[in-house]
Amino acid sequence: MTGTRTGGDGEGGAPNILVALYVATAGLQGNALGSDEEEITLLVYVLINELQNKIFMVKYEIYCEKIVN
Repeated sequence: MTGTRTGGDGEGGAPNILVALYVATAGLQGNALGSDEEEITLLVYVLINELQNKIFMVKYEIYCEKIVN
């Protein structure tokens, strides 16, 4: 996960917002790792108000056209 600081200084302006981003892809494992390029299968981000120490938005998208058994 990564975090990015945006917003103001917390003194009446825009709140300090942390963005946590998680991206997952699908593909082969083991010796074949990296031999097949797949699209993003999961994208999640969370917005956190740093001053209030509260999560105020969680968003996720699942992209899956086929399921392999």
